[in-house]
Amino acid sequence: MKVIIAGAGVVGKTLAKQLSHEGHRVVIIDRNRELLREVADKLDVLALQGNAASPKMLRRAGVDDTDLLIAVTNSDEVNVLVAMMATNMGIQERLVRVRNREYTVENEDLKLSNLGINHIINPEPVVVDSVIQLLDIPGATEVTTIADGQVQILRFSIDSDSPVAGKTLAEIRRVGALNSFLILEITRGEKTFVPRGYDSVEPGDHIYALAASETVPFLVPMIHRSLPQTERVLIIGASRLGIELARKLQRRVKYVILIEKDPERASVAAEMLEDTNVLMGDSTDPALLNEAAIENCDLFCAVSGDDQRNILSAMLAKRHSKARTAVLVHQPEFAPVLDSLGVESVISPRMVTIGEILTHVRKGMIHSVTQMSHSSAEPTVGAPA
Repeated sequence: MKVIIAGAGVVGKTLAKQLSHEGHRVVIIDRNRELLREVADKLDVLALQGNAASPKMLRRAGVDDTDLLIAVTNSDEVNVLVAMMATNMGIQERLVRVRNREYTVENEDLKLSNLGINHIINPEPVVVDSVIQLLDIPGATEVTTIADGQVQILRFSIDSDSPVAGKTLAEIRRVGALNSFLILEITRGEKTFVPRGYDSVEPGDHIYALAASETVPFLVPMIHRSLPQTERVLIIGASRLGIELARKLQRRVKYVILIEKDPERASVAAEMLEDTNVLMGDSTDPALLNEAAIENCDLFCAVSGDDQRNILSAMLAKRHSKARTAVLVHQPEFAPVLDSLGVESVISPRMVTIGEILTHVRKGMIHSVTQMSHSSAEPTVGAPA
């Protein structure tokens, strides 16, 4: 299959790397010469400098025999325009990243489907759903759904009191309820390996397990002996994502508290969220966290637009509470650092976007990627989206 990618930022470069490794012919277009040079030096793809929305550039990229166009520049408007041009020039499949909610909600004045866009990728709803799944599958720190939702790949951290701690895979398989799942991978310290029957699962390990979706409720208690019910959630950041997360969570848990530093955003959030307690202040201030009763929280979600603030807030949460932590980071290279600090769930909108696009490219083999705290991407610090 031939693919044209508009945008050579972290998302575009990672998609180009993955798709070329899978044997697809890839052309990547961007205005930035430095980004293209980096792509051309490392990957077996055709890198073209210029405006991807230009018919001349698309013809130069070989639009006539292209099967799929992916538009992931850092501008929603450019992405939409690229898709419109691709439609007019005969490309059948068009995947577009659009982050502005005004473009993606049902709108009589603007229907992107009428502009020739087959598939719209908006990472925000997927990020929200990934946090919700932390409630639905307690103890799991990653959830990937495959085979049209029938199978799930789950990541768990093994505690010392876990029923599987200290047992070999052969011993685990003899437990009836666990016979329907497979441990795919174990990470122990800096070592990751595919386990065999004589290998054991030890406290501190991170495991990836494959299981039929219908058996997951039976699997979780066998991994974690007891998990408290989530009743109190603390959210950092009144961004669109933070407000939408609070809106969904306040229907499912008893207490939702949201902290926002900006007075105007805090005021807007308070008006929109009737059942959420909105506090204005700095989430890295221990006094404010005490006011929010951080020690009683079951789930801590740092989803502001500031990676450093999210990380510092999560570190304070780990110090002052036993809450599970979910942290949003826009730079994927922070993910391994947070994992080493004990943060259970690290969510990257860029990696979510990549997972969603690969879902479509692979035509349903992967149904959804709800969280990726580790990635094979090799992002450049400070590189654009």
